[in-house]
Amino acid sequence: MHNRHRTRWMGLALVALTAVGCGVGLATGAAVVYYKTKGSDQTATVELKAQPDAVYRAAIEAAGKNPALTIVERNDAERQLQLSKDGKSAKVHVTELAPGDTRLTISSSKAEEGESSATDLALQAVKRICDELKVQYKIVED
Repeated sequence: MHNRHRTRWMGLALVALTAVGCGVGLATGAAVVYYKTKGSDQTATVELKAQPDAVYRAAIEAAGKNPALTIVERNDAERQLQLSKDGKSAKVHVTELAPGDTRLTISSSKAEEGESSATDLALQAVKRICDELKVQYKIVED
């Protein structure tokens, strides 16, 4: 009987850990990153199967791992970040669409003529966050 309770407890523990893992909101599946430029502005948007708090944490962690980026402003209640890199700025906004569905939008100024596309903050930031969440993605330019 003792082993039976132990087995039942272990089963419940595994179910609880699985539920907690889902609750953390690790993103699953592939995603499409929509990248749009209009004049000097750029926007990168992706919808993820993840909890918004997990996506927001990943954005903060990705920004923290990049020494060239500075978090200028942070609004945890609205899940928004204002970032700066080499005098350019980008705004990160994480929105819950439905339970477990999140939209990540990053907007910034496009790189100046002759500058590397690596300076296009919006697209690079979305790529880093998707990488942080271990999400496979493809980019669709509009």
